[in-house]
Amino acid sequence: MDNNIVAHRTSYVVSTDALPVMGWTAGVAATWAGAGGAAGGALVAAFLLSGRMHPDGAVPMTLLLATAGSLLGLVHGAVLGFIGRHAGGTGELRTRDRAFAVFVATAAVLASIALALWLVLSSIVARAGSAWGWLAFAIGTLAALAVAAQASVIGWHSLMTAFTEWPQHRLGFRLVAGSFTTITLVLLALRPALPGTSLQLPMLGWILVAGLATIWIATPGIIVALRLRRTR
Repeated sequence: MDNNIVAHRTSYVVSTDALPVMGWTAGVAATWAGAGGAAGGALVAAFLLSGRMHPDGAVPMTLLLATAGSLLGLVHGAVLGFIGRHAGGTGELRTRDRAFAVFVATAAVLASIALALWLVLSSIVARAGSAWGWLAFAIGTLAALAVAAQASVIGWHSLMTAFTEWPQHRLGFRLVAGSFTTITLVLLALRPALPGTSLQLPMLGWILVAGLATIWIATPGIIVALRLRRTR
């Protein structure tokens, strides 16, 4: 891996000690895999603690959501890492490091599923009124928040690198602004209920959802589209 890329990454506030070994792209993918699986467990735990889900079906639902979330996070993180690598870098791993990168990505998926199960099982115990259950749930929540924060910061850094160091970033900014405006107007016009519930978010909530969708879904797609357009 290019030493300039390593120096550029390790200068950031997030700890990236393992990234020079496994590659920036693989590192971001592993981090997002962990966040995706944890998000699946957090969602089930929230439904359990709010009384909207019975504990009997919690574990199978957790395995399903955590596995899907971690795999989606892995793919999403790989895209973020690839488009956000330092300009001029290949983003590729040395041959001897590929096995390690696969190992870390697999470990991140399994660890995220384990964290999701921890959150759900501890929430079941906490729901029964156990103080130990609440303590275990608090520990799991802190771990999930730490993983999510790490993924968000690294992902944001990748997006900013992609915009500022790749050509056509001014056009990209205009497309992102247009995407945010469009998504916001559609959500405010439709005001759909949250999936699986009858809950309605206030206007500020839908604007926040539009912002998240723009940053983590529309923006990577725009960057990839501009890259493909430039290579033609």
